[in-house]
Amino acid sequence: MATRAHTNHHDARMELRSELQRVLVLLQSRLKAQRESGRTLACDPLRGMVIEESEAEGLAGELAADLARPPREPAQMPPTTPDQRREPEVYETPFRRIRRTFRLDPLDFDVLVLALAVEVDSRFARLVAYLNDHVSRTRPTVGLALAVAGTNLSVVDFCQRPAIRQGLLQVEGDGPLPMLVLRVAPEFLRRLAAPACMDQPPSGVRIRTTAGPGLDELVAGPRERAQLSRWAARLRAAPGFPLVLTGPTGAGRATAARAASSAIGRSLVEVLWEPDRADRADRVGLAAREAVWNDAALLVRVVAGGREPDLSGLWAVLSTWDLPIALALSPELVEPACAASPQEPVVVQLDGTTIEQREALWSRLLSAENADLRVEVSEAERKELAVRYDFLPGTLARAVRRAVADRAENSEPLNFETLSRACRTVGTTAMGPLAQRLAQPYSRSDLVLAQELLDELDLASAWIRNRRRVFEDWGFGRRVVLGRGLTALFAGEPGTGKTMAAQVLARELGLELFRVDLSRVMSKYIGETEKNLARLFDDAQASGAILFFDEADALFGKRSEVKDAHDRYANLEIGYLLQRMEEHTGTTVLATNRVGDLDEAFMRRFHFILNFPMPKPPERRRIWEGMLPRDAEREAGIDFDVLVRDYEISGGEIRNSVLSAAFIAADEGVPIGLQHLKRGLRRELLKVGRVLDGKQRRALDGD
Repeated sequence: MATRAHTNHHDARMELRSELQRVLVLLQSRLKAQRESGRTLACDPLRGMVIEESEAEGLAGELAADLARPPREPAQMPPTTPDQRREPEVYETPFRRIRRTFRLDPLDFDVLVLALAVEVDSRFARLVAYLNDHVSRTRPTVGLALAVAGTNLSVVDFCQRPAIRQGLLQVEGDGPLPMLVLRVAPEFLRRLAAPACMDQPPSGVRIRTTAGPGLDELVAGPRERAQLSRWAARLRAAPGFPLVLTGPTGAGRATAARAASSAIGRSLVEVLWEPDRADRADRVGLAAREAVWNDAALLVRVVAGGREPDLSGLWAVLSTWDLPIALALSPELVEPACAASPQEPVVVQLDGTTIEQREALWSRLLSAENADLRVEVSEAERKELAVRYDFLPGTLARAVRRAVADRAENSEPLNFETLSRACRTVGTTAMGPLAQRLAQPYSRSDLVLAQELLDELDLASAWIRNRRRVFEDWGFGRRVVLGRGLTALFAGEPGTGKTMAAQVLARELGLELFRVDLSRVMSKYIGETEKNLARLFDDAQASGAILFFDEADALFGKRSEVKDAHDRYANLEIGYLLQRMEEHTGTTVLATNRVGDLDEAFMRRFHFILNFPMPKPPERRRIWEGMLPRDAEREAGIDFDVLVRDYEISGGEIRNSVLSAAFIAADEGVPIGLQHLKRGLRRELLKVGRVLDGKQRRALDGD
């Protein structure tokens, strides 16, 4: 393999010398023509400021002698990348490759080699400066290039040739066209002049090889795969049909373009079209040259920015190139892009993924081909991951990378728990400013509720766990288009366990619970509240997180009669909430102690309405006893009857009372006793404004 690479580099060096010899002959012919035309010698006052004919003749002879000698072999081969070590079976030298890929005719090729020669050897630069009749003009001008090539083509026509319009030969300077300077595109200077160096793509350009999934393996619907196949088939017949890929970020637009390019035997070059960058046209041109050089298709990602995307300008840049072109852009830019295109493109819409598609993607990412990952996930667990996390392909792949990166050691296996944790982390990142992750310290045994409420929580848990079986396997999804998610209302007085029940539900299901921060969601600016809600619902649906709206009546209140603009926009927000709740396929829990203030339209959309009553004496006893941890120092034989029998309080109030009693006892340096619990209860009742009768007061005052 090393011998083949050495031979290929030797052939490339010999080809470079051969081309330099050929262009030197052209320069010598031009030098002879100038001499025969009677060019005068420099007089003494200008000596040193111009290049004399004798020096030019000497440079030409010296170059001819050096190029005629055999080249010296390098003492050591330059380092190569893994991709370069896999040399192709049929090696193509750089000059042959550039002639083939850019379809250069003899004129363009001669000018290219001339522009390259001055960069390779300063003696060529001095010789060109002499022919330019300007000591500092060491690169060939347009006029000189045409004269050396021996063509009658006008300078105007020459500047419209593809090699110049595509930037392979770049025109610099100002003034008359014949005096403009020509230079080789910088990325090709290295490839042609130093072919043994590593061939890396320029900054800002990404090359995707064909080693990705094919169209048959693409995570997309049959219609989308058929559209991509038709586009590939049309390109085989005649290039020039653009492809527009649209969908949210992470939907797999680049992967789809890569699969379609692979179908026609091409790799993919990717570049960004950023409206805020002044050099965006140059960057796309650079990427297009890379695509031509690599026999690849070109994918342009249109990035949203502060300015208009200038799609007409993008199509104008792309019209210069005869190669497969694809655009990846957001849905709102599809129609403007199609309207600006000189030819109607093929439009492929990539939306969300189905459970089956996510199963296939999980299987591929965790397949035996990635043996170094040590995956320990069963088929049932893969299905559960696909059901639980409604991720787009890009987010799902990022979750796997996060799970790999979070391993304590490289030998640690990837299992269901580590992958779930990575999914929760990746899927809920954007929710941070608008919602807070709630801890889940409680289990079902900590929840003290009536049995009918516990049964409803069990059914809610079963609803979430069995969504796939009901909607997909049993076909209910064809009958229930909207409202597939679970929406629950927890109503009751403060402290009756609404938040705790949501925490227990999330823990049992292994899902994150986010409490929505209404102060950050609601905005005084028109449309901002809806944008914030959209972010919340989108991220929660993707990650499977449960959204918890505490004090929901503040956001889900009744619509009012429109009397001014404030009422109109407030009603619009409520209408948007109604729409998103029906479309949401995740889980939403609302908690309120003012259920009568909710809009009636929301009540119809709740699958569960759980009324949390004040706890009865048996339940209060369990709460009193359960609030004292096993590690807490307490007196033996505490009689809770006096606390349970006469005081109807909520679980939250019992918690506050026990906590106060603990601090009182700790300050006294004694175990928690009944007298401390009484003092804590008395304090809590007075704090909330409860009026105590004489019997209750005496019971709390006594020991």
